[in-house]
Amino acid sequence: MEQQQSAFEKEKADELERHQQALDQLSREVETLRAATIDPKDLEIRFSAEKAVLETQILQIKQKLIELHKRNDELAFENKDLRNQIRKKDEEIEAQKAEENRFVAGRSNELDELRKQLDHFKRLHRVTYLQRNAI
Repeated sequence: MEQQQSAFEKEKADELERHQQALDQLSREVETLRAATIDPKDLEIRFSAEKAVLETQILQIKQKLIELHKRNDELAFENKDLRNQIRKKDEEIEAQKAEENRFVAGRSNELDELRKQLDHFKRLHRVTYLQRNAI
Protein backbone atom coordinates (compact mmCIF):
# COMPACT_ATOMS: atom_id res chain seq x y z
CA MET A 1 0.00 0.00 0.00
CA GLU A 2 2.85 2.26 0.60
CA GLN A 3 3.93 1.58 -2.89
CA GLN A 4 0.51 2.46 -4.15
CA GLN A 5 0.49 5.57 -2.09
CA SER A 6 3.98 6.47 -3.28
CA ALA A 7 2.96 5.81 -6.91
CA PHE A 8 -0.21 7.80 -6.34
CA GLU A 9 1.76 10.71 -4.87
CA LYS A 10 4.27 10.53 -7.73
CA GLU A 11 1.42 10.52 -10.23
CA LYS A 12 -0.15 13.49 -8.48
CA ALA A 13 3.22 15.29 -8.39
CA ASP A 14 3.72 14.60 -12.13
CA GLU A 15 0.19 15.79 -12.88
CA LEU A 16 0.80 18.88 -10.76
CA GLU A 17 4.08 19.49 -12.64
CA ARG A 18 2.29 19.11 -16.03
CA HIS A 19 -0.40 21.53 -14.91
CA GLN A 20 2.23 23.98 -13.67
CA GLN A 21 4.08 23.75 -17.02
CA ALA A 22 0.80 24.24 -18.89
CA LEU A 23 0.01 27.21 -16.65
CA ASP A 24 3.49 28.67 -17.26
CA GLN A 25 3.05 28.15 -21.01
CA LEU A 26 -0.33 29.89 -20.93
CA SER A 27 1.14 32.75 -18.87
CA ARG A 28 3.92 33.22 -21.46
CA GLU A 29 1.36 33.19 -24.29
CA VAL A 30 -0.79 35.74 -22.47
CA GLU A 31 2.25 37.99 -21.95
CA THR A 32 3.22 37.58 -25.62
CA LEU A 33 -0.31 38.50 -26.68
CA ARG A 34 -0.34 41.48 -24.32
CA ALA A 35 2.94 42.69 -25.77
CA ALA A 36 1.67 42.19 -29.32
CA THR A 37 -1.71 43.80 -28.84
CA ILE A 38 -2.30 47.51 -28.54
CA ASP A 39 -4.30 48.77 -25.65
CA PRO A 40 -7.49 50.47 -26.84
CA LYS A 41 -6.73 53.38 -24.53
CA ASP A 42 -3.33 53.79 -26.20
CA LEU A 43 -5.05 53.71 -29.57
CA GLU A 44 -7.56 56.30 -28.41
CA ILE A 45 -4.78 58.56 -27.12
CA ARG A 46 -2.78 58.17 -30.34
CA PHE A 47 -5.90 58.78 -32.45
CA SER A 48 -6.79 61.87 -30.42
CA ALA A 49 -3.28 63.25 -30.81
CA GLU A 50 -3.24 62.63 -34.57
CA LYS A 51 -6.73 64.11 -34.86
CA ALA A 52 -5.63 67.23 -32.99
CA VAL A 53 -2.59 67.60 -35.27
CA LEU A 54 -4.73 67.20 -38.39
CA GLU A 55 -7.36 69.63 -37.10
CA THR A 56 -4.62 72.17 -36.42
CA GLN A 57 -3.27 71.68 -39.94
CA ILE A 58 -6.78 72.09 -41.37
CA LEU A 59 -7.23 75.34 -39.46
CA GLN A 60 -3.86 76.60 -40.65
CA ILE A 61 -4.69 75.68 -44.24
CA LYS A 62 -8.10 77.37 -43.97
CA GLN A 63 -6.44 80.51 -42.58
CA LYS A 64 -3.89 80.44 -45.39
CA LEU A 65 -6.72 80.00 -47.91
CA ILE A 66 -8.53 83.01 -46.44
CA GLU A 67 -5.33 85.05 -46.68
CA LEU A 68 -4.77 83.93 -50.28
CA HIS A 69 -8.34 84.83 -51.23
CA LYS A 70 -7.88 88.24 -49.62
CA ARG A 71 -4.58 88.75 -51.44
CA ASN A 72 -6.19 87.60 -54.69
CA ASP A 73 -8.99 90.15 -54.23
CA GLU A 74 -6.44 92.88 -53.50
CA LEU A 75 -4.43 91.96 -56.58
CA ALA A 76 -7.58 91.84 -58.72
CA PHE A 77 -8.52 95.33 -57.52
CA GLU A 78 -4.98 96.59 -58.11
CA ASN A 79 -4.97 94.97 -61.56
CA LYS A 80 -8.27 96.66 -62.44
CA ASP A 81 -6.94 99.99 -61.18
CA LEU A 82 -3.74 99.61 -63.21
CA ARG A 83 -5.75 98.73 -66.32
CA ASN A 84 -7.83 101.87 -65.83
CA GLN A 85 -4.67 103.94 -65.42
CA ILE A 86 -3.22 102.41 -68.59
CA ARG A 87 -6.45 103.13 -70.48
CA LYS A 88 -6.36 106.75 -69.31
CA LYS A 89 -2.68 107.07 -70.27
CA ASP A 90 -3.46 105.59 -73.68
CA GLU A 91 -6.23 108.16 -74.12
CA GLU A 92 -3.83 110.93 -73.07
CA ILE A 93 -1.19 109.67 -75.51
CA GLU A 94 -3.73 109.54 -78.32
CA ALA A 95 -4.85 113.08 -77.47
CA GLN A 96 -1.22 114.24 -77.43
CA LYS A 97 -0.58 112.54 -80.77
CA ALA A 98 -3.63 114.25 -82.27
CA GLU A 99 -2.44 117.58 -80.85
CA GLU A 100 1.04 116.94 -82.21
CA ASN A 101 -0.39 116.09 -85.62
CA ARG A 102 -2.46 119.30 -85.59
CA PHE A 103 0.62 121.26 -84.50
CA VAL A 104 2.80 119.68 -87.18
CA ALA A 105 0.11 120.28 -89.80
CA GLY A 106 -0.18 123.90 -88.65
CA ARG A 107 3.58 124.39 -88.75
CA SER A 108 3.70 122.72 -92.13
CA ASN A 109 1.03 125.11 -93.41
CA GLU A 110 2.90 128.07 -91.89
CA LEU A 111 6.11 126.84 -93.50
CA ASP A 112 4.37 126.50 -96.85
CA GLU A 113 2.93 130.01 -96.46
CA LEU A 114 6.34 131.40 -95.53
CA ARG A 115 7.90 129.67 -98.57
CA LYS A 116 5.22 131.18 -100.78
CA GLN A 117 5.89 134.59 -99.28
CA LEU A 118 9.63 134.09 -99.75
CA ASP A 119 9.09 133.12 -103.38
CA HIS A 120 6.80 136.15 -103.81
CA PHE A 121 9.38 138.49 -102.24
CA LYS A 122 12.14 136.93 -104.37
CA ARG A 123 10.06 137.62 -107.50
CA LEU A 124 9.33 141.13 -106.33
CA HIS A 125 12.97 141.66 -105.56
CA ARG A 126 13.94 140.41 -109.03
CA VAL A 127 11.34 142.58 -110.67
CA THR A 128 12.47 145.59 -108.65
CA TYR A 129 16.10 144.77 -109.39
CA LEU A 130 15.35 144.39 -113.07
CA GLN A 131 13.36 147.64 -113.13
CA ARG A 132 16.16 149.54 -111.41
CA ASN A 133 18.78 148.15 -113.70
CA ALA A 134 16.63 148.79 -116.76
CA ILE A 135 16.29 152.45 -115.99
